[in-house]
Amino acid sequence: IYHAILRGFYARLEAQGFWERPDAPFPDRVLGEAEDEVFGRFTWRSLGVYPLLWEIVSDAMRGNLRRFLAWDITELRAGGLRPLLLETRLEAELPVRLPAALAGMPFQGRADRIDAGSGRFRVVDYKSRWRKGKLERLVLQGEQFQPPLDLELASLLPALSGSVGEGVRFYSVEDAQGEHGRPVAEDYTAEAHGRNRKLVLESLSALVEIAAEGRFTIRPDEGRGGHCGFCSFGELCRKSHGPSLARSRAA
Repeated sequence: IYHAILRGFYARLEAQGFWERPDAPFPDRVLGEAEDEVFGRFTWRSLGVYPLLWEIVSDAMRGNLRRFLAWDITELRAGGLRPLLLETRLEAELPVRLPAALAGMPFQGRADRIDAGSGRFRVVDYKSRWRKGKLERLVLQGEQFQPPLDLELASLLPALSGSVGEGVRFYSVEDAQGEHGRPVAEDYTAEAHGRNRKLVLESLSALVEIAAEGRFTIRPDEGRGGHCGFCSFGELCRKSHGPSLARSRAA
C-alpha cells in the first residue's frame, strides 16, 4: 500500500510541474488523492480485517506517509534531485562469471524510484521499517545483494546516460516520525561499492554457480520475516540444533 501511494503521489507531482516551483507548499491535496485512490482498492472487506482495526491502521499509515513525504521533499530539494523514474524495471547482463548453462543470463530487478539531477542519480527502495543495520555490512556479509546490483543495473539505463550514480538508499517510511531514534534513510554509497565491487561480484558468481548445481546454503532465521517462517519444513528441521546452527553460520 505504501508503494502504491508513493508511486501515485510522485507521478502526480511530476505531471503537475511541482519541481519547477521550489517555493510550492506541501501538496496535501495531491497526497489525499493518491491515498484515496489506493485505499479505495484496499478496504477492510478485501483485506479480511475488522473495520475498526483497519480504520486505525489506515489512519496511522496516512500519518506515517505525511511525515515521511514532508521530510523526503525537503531532502530532495536540498540535494537538487527529483524523482525521475518510478517502479522501473532493471535488466542487463553483468560482468559476473556464470556456469556455461547460464551464459548470457541477464540479472533483473525493479527500482521503486530513481532520483536524478545535476548529472547525478541515486536508486531508492521503500521499506516500511528497517531494523537490519548498515547496508555496507550486510552487503559484505552476503545478506544483501540488492543495493550493489541495483546500482550496477541502473547505471546502464538509457535515461541515466551521462549521470553518475551516488548510490542506493533504503527509506524507512515508518521511522520518519522520529520516535524510535532510527534513521529514515540507510545508504549504500558509490564509494562503498567501489571498494566492494570486486568482492561482491565474485561472491555472486560463486552463489550462482552452486545454485546451478542444486546446492543451496541454509540460513536458519526464526525472527520476524525470517526464512524459517516461509519454509514448509520449519517444524521438522534441526534449525535449533547447536552444531547445525554453528555450521550454517560458518558456511
